[in-house]
Parts: sequence; structure tokens; C-alpha cells
Amino acid sequence: MSGSFRFRLLSTLLLIVTLGAHGKEIRTSLKKALADKKVSLFGQSNGGYCNKGLTLELTNNSPNTMIITVLPGMLFRPEDSGIRCQPLILLGDEVITLNTKEKKSIVLQTFCGDSHASCPYKGIKYVFARQLDTTLVNVLRYAKANSLDPHLIQYAVWTFTNNHPLRTVYAHYIPTVSENFVKYIAGIRKMKVPHYFVEHTLASNANHPVIRHGQERAYVNMSWKANEGYRNVYVTVYKEGGERYKQVENNIISDKYGSVVVVELNLVRDKSGTYIVRLHDDANNILQEKTITLEPDTSF
Repeated sequence: MSGSFRFRLLSTLLLIVTLGAHGKEIRTSLKKALADKKVSLFGQSNGGYCNKGLTLELTNNSPNTMIITVLPGMLFRPEDSGIRCQPLILLGDEVITLNTKEKKSIVLQTFCGDSHASCPYKGIKYVFARQLDTTLVNVLRYAKANSLDPHLIQYAVWTFTNNHPLRTVYAHYIPTVSENFVKYIAGIRKMKVPHYFVEHTLASNANHPVIRHGQERAYVNMSWKANEGYRNVYVTVYKEGGERYKQVENNIISDKYGSVVVVELNLVRDKSGTYIVRLHDDANNILQEKTITLEPDTSF
């Protein structure tokens, strides 16, 4: 037997032994792997939400290499049902590979699944509860593909889990991105696009509500595209009866989408009622007009 033949034979045997040790590769979702008991899971909160708030330790119980996809919209709840903390929803689409009998940890982006519950503290044990619907999965994938602000995604999640109005999906520092996100959600859910938005102030203190009521702000986007040719435009707010309420400073934000002036109204300082927001030119020609109704609790 020649030396080269012995080398090839040895290499082949080693390959067979290696493949036998690791088994074949199985591609599956985390949900299915758990249901089939191919993988066991230990989950623990890192504290907070709208952050990388959950660590999962996965153990491969199968004789095969498992390539596992974490689906968007997986909901985890505290193992102890007496703990009144938020369920956590995963942004998802992470992939983790586990060799046979291997144990590995992964830290995942999470969102609050109940706006009425309190922020979780570090160390709470979490277990998988259920997979949320495909529409939310599509929204989460859109958000991830477009690298959206986590707080904006959180507001969108609550429109599914707590039936928050679509107008609450808004971050004033990215007005056009917010509005485009809302239009996408409205399109796939066959909902009406709101004329104005409400932004909440959020808290992340453990054992406290996540929304600070009484600090909401209402916003109206007066936007136009570059090719519409608007020049010397102004924004004015009127009361329902036509009385001029205030002139808005023209803080025009311009980006690749066009231009926008954001009008802010304070739900505490500004009285309840209906306001008319107008975008007009020097000759007082009305280019756009939107109506906003302020109520003591306009978001729920």
C-alpha cells in the first residue's frame, strides 16, 4: 500500500468519523426546535425593554448540528406568573448554530408586550409563551431592514399588543421616517393614516409603569416633496372658529424625502379642542390643511 493511498484512506476515515460525530445539519426555527424537544432553553431578563433585554441559553439535545432561526414576534413571559412584569417580544431573525450537545447563549433585542405592565428587572426567568401573528412579524422585519429607531418600533408593537392607536407610532426627532412607517403599517393592516401623531414619554424603571401619562405631545407633519416647488411657506395654527392661535417657526427639516415642518401641541398647556394647521404662502394661499383634536387623553 503506497504512502499516498494510506493518506487518502486515513483522510476519508477521519471525515466519516467527523461527520458521524456531528450528524447532519438541521435547519429549523427556534419555535419548532422547542416543540420537537430538539433544543432546551433557559431565558433570563437583562433588565429593561426596548433594548437587548433577554439572554437565551440554548442546549442542543439532538445528535445533529442545529442551525436555528429566531423568528420575529416570539413572545416570552416571566416563568413566575406572580411577577407583574412585561412579556418580552423578540425583534428576531437572528441565527444560531449548535453542534450536537452544545450549549450556547445569545442576547436578543426585545420590546415590551404589555404597556400596562412594569419594566422587568435583571435576573427574571423567562419562558417561551407563543408566536405572535404574521402581520406583526412583517412589521418587525420591515423595521429591522430599515434600521428603525427601537423606540419607534416599540410604539408600533403596542398597536398590536395593546390596541394603541396608529397615531401613537411617532418619534418627533425623525418625523418623516415615523410617518413613512405609519403608512406602511396602515397599508398592510388596511387602516386609515392619521392626520396627526401623539408621542409618549417612556420610563424604564423596574416595577414602574412604562408610559408616563400627562406628558404626551401631539405633532402634525406639514410635509412636501422637493419637486412640488413650494417657496416662502409658513405654518399657522388656528382655532376651530377661525381665530389665529399661533404662528409656527419655520424650522424646516429637509432630507432625501423632501421637506417637513413639525407642529407641536402640548396636551397639558394647550386647551382641549379642535385646531386647524395650515401651510400657506406669502399670498395666504392654503397649500395644505390638517385638523387635530386635543382631548385630555388623546391616545387611548
